[in-house]
Amino acid sequence: MINKDNFKALLLHLGFEERDNIFSKRFESGYSLMADFKKEELQYPELEGLKIHERQTCNFSSSENAVVFECVCKLLEKGIRYNGGSSVNDIITPLFDPNNLSDTNKINTLIKKNFLGKLPSDLSGFEEYKELISYVDMQDILDFSRKDFNKAFSLTPKKSIVIESK
Repeated sequence: MINKDNFKALLLHLGFEERDNIFSKRFESGYSLMADFKKEELQYPELEGLKIHERQTCNFSSSENAVVFECVCKLLEKGIRYNGGSSVNDIITPLFDPNNLSDTNKINTLIKKNFLGKLPSDLSGFEEYKELISYVDMQDILDFSRKDFNKAFSLTPKKSIVIESK
């Protein structure tokens, strides 16, 4: 269970800097997080547009608040940015920009090109995401085993093996 003492150790492990019992971390996106142990407050980047829907997550009253704080930290480390607003279209990740579907630095353009039948020849810009990218046949990610059609895609290709006996 997280308490004040091991929360400090966690923050240091996550790369936060301590000054006068205030732990802070600035991210490439320009956002910053702060944990103020004097005031027992968790401070999120509200001035940069991040919305806090539940104020009770901004204090030290519950160990779950530390978990939320760590999760937000991890998302910001991954480069996720929030552009204000209230929908998924206001969240930009390194993998997808809902406001620019043709951004060639995002994985969604690879998917779009694949659906158009244009396999990209150069994936050098996606080296850090290579474990997320693979090409599979459409028939291997659709489930044809049921009579009702579910239009969801499986994230792992299905392989069926037929064994014939003599």
